[in-house]
Amino acid sequence: KDSSDGDCQPPGPLYENNDLTNRFLYKVNALMGTFDPAEDTSDTETESGNIFESLLTFPSMQTFTVVGGISDGSKSSDDYVNDVKEVIMAATEGNKNNEHIDCVVTPRGSKYVKLSLTIMVDSTSVMNTIYDGLGELEQTVMRF
Repeated sequence: KDSSDGDCQPPGPLYENNDLTNRFLYKVNALMGTFDPAEDTSDTETESGNIFESLLTFPSMQTFTVVGGISDGSKSSDDYVNDVKEVIMAATEGNKNNEHIDCVVTPRGSKYVKLSLTIMVDSTSVMNTIYDGLGELEQTVMRF
């Protein structure tokens, strides 16, 4: 079959309704650059967001998990929770769905605390802003 008619299925009965062929076609299309971002979009190893954009439909609910150290005595876990919520509120300013953020606090021994916050995000840039802001907090040990 001519591939210019929009049908990428190879000819022949061997390939009809065969999942292996679909996987092969996805690989071929990926190698041909079919799934590459648009020319004006940067696509380097230092960029994040292109994969999120292709996998998620926005707006969507996302859970952000962050681990913070609280052993030095400078701040309590409540202070850290407030700092994390401030970062998220600043990044999602104007989103009425995030006026009240529920936070699940899980102590990790006496030195660390894990926070899980589920919020509505509008784009990958908001997600990146949140991850960057959480990373800038002095007490943050991990974020994912």
